[in-house]
Amino acid sequence: MILKEKDIEDIIYNSPWLMDERFVIPNIRGAKNQPGRQVNIGGIRLNRYIDLLFKDTRDNRPVIVELKKCRLERENIAQILE
Repeated sequence: MILKEKDIEDIIYNSPWLMDERFVIPNIRGAKNQPGRQVNIGGIRLNRYIDLLFKDTRDNRPVIVELKKCRLERENIAQILE
């Protein structure tokens, strides 16, 4: 079975405890359809989206998940750092 990036995103979004039992989906503005999913971090003019956003309930810090199914390139690292 070959999973697409969207399939992996669905699995993690629906089961954030797979990464850590203390990760929850926050209510946040900027999400296209669902809270914590495809969140626009670029503002109105710059459409830059992160795949998933969770909140770590230990210290209320954001946890950003950016999925790449291909081989990582410099541009991918720059996107994550940005």
